[in-house]
Amino acid sequence: MRIGYGVVVASVVMMAGVLTLVSADQMLNLYDGTTAMVELGSWGTGSIEHSDKAKYQGSKVIEVETKGYYEGGRLDLKDPADFAAFGWDLNRTQVIAMVKAPEPQAIQPGGYGPYGPGGVPGMGGAPGMPGMGGAPGMPGMGGMPGGYGYQPPLEPIDKIRIVLVTDKGQLDSGDLRLDPLLEEDGWVRIAAVLSDFKGTPELASAKLLRVVLTGNREGSFYIGNLRIVQEDKPLTARVEGDRRRRVPLQQEATLTAAPQVEGVQAS
Repeated sequence: MRIGYGVVVASVVMMAGVLTLVSADQMLNLYDGTTAMVELGSWGTGSIEHSDKAKYQGSKVIEVETKGYYEGGRLDLKDPADFAAFGWDLNRTQVIAMVKAPEPQAIQPGGYGPYGPGGVPGMGGAPGMPGMGGAPGMPGMGGMPGGYGYQPPLEPIDKIRIVLVTDKGQLDSGDLRLDPLLEEDGWVRIAAVLSDFKGTPELASAKLLRVVLTGNREGSFYIGNLRIVQEDKPLTARVEGDRRRRVPLQQEATLTAAPQVEGVQAS
C-alpha cells in the first residue's frame, strides 16, 4: 500500500491475534459472571475468588493470585462435562477467555534500615592539642529505605496457562500471551485451539472435571468469561519482526501472508 499526501509519518500497527469467522456450533459456558457451574479452589499456594475489584460487562470477575505456573486457582465443575460434543475434532474446539492483568502496585518502603532514621551516632573528635577542643562528631547517616525488607515493584503478568483436567488425563495450553495490542479497556481475548494443547488427545469419551488457571509470575489477573466452543479453526495472524512499523510518506509497504494451517475454513 502507498501512504498518500497529507500524512507526514504513518504508524502501521500489526496485531497478532485470533479472528473467529463463524458462529459456534457447540458451546460450554464455564464462567460468565456467575459461579453457577463451578466451585472455586486454590492451586498450590495460589488463590482464587469471585471478586468485584474489576467488572466485565457489568458483572463480577474471577480474580486469580498466582506465583508462577504451579500456583494459581482452579474451577471445579459441579457436574463434570462430557467432552463427546467436542473431543473428536480438536481442530475445531477452542478455549476462549477474556483476561485482564492489572499493573501491580509499587511496594512502599516500610520502616528504616538497621540504624533507624538517625543512622549511626556521630563519633566524638579526637582530643585536641593543649588548649584546643576536640572536633565534634559527624552526624549519623539515615538508614536504607525499607531496611532488609525492601522489594522493587513487580512486573505485570503477561502470560497465562490453562490446564483442562479430565478423567482421562489433562491438556496444557502452554504459554498464552496477553498481547497489549489486542486490549480493549484492558481486557484481552484469548483463544486457544485444543489441537495446540499438550497432553492426552483422546477426549471423545472423557469428562471435564476441572480447569486450572495460572500466570507466569507473581501477581494477579482477572477472568471475565471462560468457555469452550466448537467451531471452525480460527484464522490466525502471526507477525515476524517488529509489530509497530513507521512508514515514511510515499514509501510502499508490502504485507505478505503465509498459508494457514490445516483445518482453517476462512470465508
